[in-house]
Amino acid sequence: MRVLFFTDIHGSNKYLKEIIIKSHEADVLVCSGDLTIFENDLDELLRKLNSIGKPVIVINGNHESSSAMNIICMRYKNVHFIHKSYYIHDNVVFFWLWRRRF
Repeated sequence: MRVLFFTDIHGSNKYLKEIIIKSHEADVLVCSGDLTIFENDLDELLRKLNSIGKPVIVINGNHESSSAMNIICMRYKNVHFIHKSYYIHDNVVFFWLWRRRF
């Protein structure tokens, strides 16, 4: 399985275009947060990722709330939000484990 992993694009159309181009070689895409700058254009960015037609696994970063990310991801069949959840693709389990340290 080929995974395209990306993070912290902060709404950059330049980086999103690169991800879309490189996604042709991937089976699944994984974004580990900070897709936006404080949720600006979150729906539009997720819509564009969904249009790739491959599974896109996402978690929220510190620029997105988990509630907003969850609500918007449910609109798209190819986008899977794994905060407190998981996604299975080709017998591989994707999950996010976050532990706060003080």
